[in-house]
Amino acid sequence: QAVSSSATNSAKQVTKLQQDLRDALNKVSETQRQMMTLRNEMAVAQAGSTQMLAANRIHESMSKIYHGSLGGSFNKWKKQTQLLAQEAATQAMIDAAVDVANAKSREELDRTCRSLTQKLNSDRDAALKAAAAAAEEARQAAVAAAESNADKGA
Repeated sequence: QAVSSSATNSAKQVTKLQQDLRDALNKVSETQRQMMTLRNEMAVAQAGSTQMLAANRIHESMSKIYHGSLGGSFNKWKKQTQLLAQEAATQAMIDAAVDVANAKSREELDRTCRSLTQKLNSDRDAALKAAAAAAEEARQAAVAAAESNADKGA
């Protein structure tokens, strides 16, 4: 009976640890979903930025045609170049932020999995030792009872 209760406790512990692992994996999945949402939002923002840049280029081209001056055209080209540089810098910052978020998510997932695996292994080992000890106690009790019966019979 002690062995079966120990086995039941061990099974309960394993079930709890499996639930903990599922919860941790769900948390990681939620983090990844949030990253995907962030990535989609950044794509929409980038598309808006690209449209704004295109509108600025069209505006500057029309002004160039209207004014027809070389100095004005140079300044407009300079502004366009600056806008392109700003767009590239902004995109680099966005990419760096996404890379950092991905790295943190991977690190958290690895840490959580290692922790839960270690806990599961240690709890399993403890449950096995407890079951072995209970079985040994039951064996010793049975031997003692058999010896007692043998002494009574003799």
